Amino acid sequence: MRVLAYLLYFLFSVLIVIFATQNMQPVAIYLVLGPPLNLPLIVVIGLSFFIGFSSALLNVVLRTAKGNSARKRVRQESQRKELTHRRELYR
Repeated sequence: MRVLAYLLYFLFSVLIVIFATQNMQPVAIYLVLGPPLNLPLIVVIGLSFFIGFSSALLNVVLRTAKGNSARKRVRQESQRKELTHRRELYR
């Protein structure tokens, strides 16, 4: 099973290398200010992937943090209600 995983990793790596070598032609990238940048197409593809992945990861982290704070707030409210209920029982 481990050999199959290594074989798939190797195959995927070879496909990435082939894709990269096929996309080495320069591409002009026009920014808001200044002259255009001439970068290889594979660099533009890689940067686009990295920016998209980073923004998606940041979105997941922020949503998780927001969800955790909401769950914490609900848990605290539940604990307060439980404590109030127990106090009323012992009066």
